[in-house]
Amino acid sequence: MLSKNNYKEKLQKMKPKKDRFSIRKFTVGAASVLIGFTFMGAVNSQEVKADTKPVSPEQSPATNEDKGEQKQSDAGAVQAEAETVDPNAHVETERVETQDNQAANVQTATDKENTLKVNSNVDTSAITTEAAKEEKTEASTNLDNERTFKRTINVELPKGRHYADGSNKQSIQQTVQFGRTANIDQTTGKVVSYDNWKAANNEGTDIPANKWDPRDVSLPSYTAKATTADGQNYDLINGTVVPRVKFDANMLDQYKDLQNKVINITYKANEVKRTIDFVNKDNETQVVGHQSVLGLTGTSVKYSLDGDADGKNKLNVPEGWESTYRAITIPFNGDASDNDPVKIPVVPQIISDPKDPHLNETVVENITTKLPDGRTFVDKDGKDTGLSEETRQVKIDFTRTMTAGDYNPWQSVTSFTGIKETPGPAATEFPAFKPTPVEGYTPVVTVNGGAVKLVNGEVPAQSALNGKDLTKDINVNISYKLTNPDATITHTVNYVDADNTKVGSQEFTNKPETKNVVENIQAPKGWTFVGADGKPAGNIGTVTINFGVKDSSQNIPVTHNIVKSYEYKDVTETINITAPEGGDFVDNQTKEHKSSEIIPVKLQVARLVTTDEFTGEVTPAGDWKTNTVDDSTKQLLTEFPERSLPTFKGYTPQTDKGTITDGKLSSFPLIKNGQPVQDFTVKITYKSNNPDYGK
Repeated sequence: MLSKNNYKEKLQKMKPKKDRFSIRKFTVGAASVLIGFTFMGAVNSQEVKADTKPVSPEQSPATNEDKGEQKQSDAGAVQAEAETVDPNAHVETERVETQDNQAANVQTATDKENTLKVNSNVDTSAITTEAAKEEKTEASTNLDNERTFKRTINVELPKGRHYADGSNKQSIQQTVQFGRTANIDQTTGKVVSYDNWKAANNEGTDIPANKWDPRDVSLPSYTAKATTADGQNYDLINGTVVPRVKFDANMLDQYKDLQNKVINITYKANEVKRTIDFVNKDNETQVVGHQSVLGLTGTSVKYSLDGDADGKNKLNVPEGWESTYRAITIPFNGDASDNDPVKIPVVPQIISDPKDPHLNETVVENITTKLPDGRTFVDKDGKDTGLSEETRQVKIDFTRTMTAGDYNPWQSVTSFTGIKETPGPAATEFPAFKPTPVEGYTPVVTVNGGAVKLVNGEVPAQSALNGKDLTKDINVNISYKLTNPDATITHTVNYVDADNTKVGSQEFTNKPETKNVVENIQAPKGWTFVGADGKPAGNIGTVTINFGVKDSSQNIPVTHNIVKSYEYKDVTETINITAPEGGDFVDNQTKEHKSSEIIPVKLQVARLVTTDEFTGEVTPAGDWKTNTVDDSTKQLLTEFPERSLPTFKGYTPQTDKGTITDGKLSSFPLIKNGQPVQDFTVKITYKSNNPDYGK
């Protein structure tokens, strides 16, 4: 056991020193052991652990020293977290020094803070001096009780940038060191086991210095790029900070690739925006316009009135002003001086350009007239256009100049006489005019949607100016309404013959502009309407009337009403038979005996005729045809049929034409030469076959 004075001396020697750490070796007999170390580092910083895969069951579980830190599961991965760091701060190079102390004391079991202990499980009295020396040498050679992780950040500033010492390069080294206690068998001098790894503490604290602190490598107006020694990209936090890396003492074997980490920082110039102020040459406090320009940090760009060959880098002088510079070269420094505007003096410009739409405008009055239904416009030659709506335009042309970006008042360059453009005083208003007159109607006028009353029958003049400004195009709309909508309008239908002589008429009444009224019409007695084909179309029909605003009439052609019918005529053959002396006939109804018999035979003929109902004239329209049917044959009889005559013994019938030898009265035609025969009588008498008999 160490004495009290020796223990105090030991602690004094182990006191931490700034920017240093120490590893001391002590021996007790044949045992060699690490008993203490310190390291200077950052305090109270946000950080992320550099963890690996979970510890195997044989390993001791890691203790979470900082509950605000977050571990990750991927082996060898490093998580980073941003921290605000003074961009002008520098990390001093940290050196590692090892001191060997051959004389050592062993601390008591109760002194555990910042020290490591040696465990002995054999009796040292059994070991000779020579054996102890041999074992000590072997154990010291094979000890694995130190791990060092070093990160080098090489920063190379862009051209034109340098550090206070004039150089543009800087190398920053960051070192973390871990140590652990070796437990040595005092008999064999071999390492039996190791305690857990522990990081050196921050100076004057008991906080482990187990992380690489973040390093802000930002440079105003530049973008930092980080690569590793093998040329791989290295991610910076927010593009500006080399991240903090925290090591897990239980997983140091997984961090072999971090034992000597090299990060190279280079820079790319950013695009910088500056402002050009165009200043009135005669009044430096008057800024008449601005222009934003861009360039890369550390460069200068020439801007001119014409720009470069591609039309870029052109000075956009405010409208109405002229630059006193043809060109200017603008530096982009990437510092506070870029905030100062570049001033270019300008002078007022008077602009007059007949092609500039801002200096030349035309105000148009659109006059749209819509006539009532059924009305159409006629052209200048009096021909009907067939159009019931038309729009015409009246124009006034204006021009103005511009001085120093301010517009001067508008001036008219158009003159009117009435509605036509003719030389004369410049007009600033559209002249009054009379709407197209329509009988029975009153014009209704609106200007840009608002009702306007006529003045002396005219649409009032409309101004093309609205104060100093021009009015928008003026839209005049003219429609019409009935002057007397309750008037009675009469429409007369005149019936006229072929000579256009009126032979009759009908009258119909209604209110003005009543359309598509269907009325029944009837031709005068004895007359008929004439169809579109010129043929009679009957004497009853309808007419569609569109009543206007005044009485109207129309002519409808009619002709005599010709009626077709059949004319019938009966022709009678009367057969008068006289019995011979001593003979008689018996009436079938009265049974009366008579000496003679009259037999009438009546046949009918017919033909088609037309009758003029107005004059009564009948005109044949066809040939005579028989119209009597034989009851037995059901055929029309075209002649009076043959007839057998009564017989009297010893007598022969005869006519005034001669003797009838066969006892039959021959047939007789009903129609001859297209005309029916007249009624006729055939007398039949009998003569004795033996006139001399009985004398």
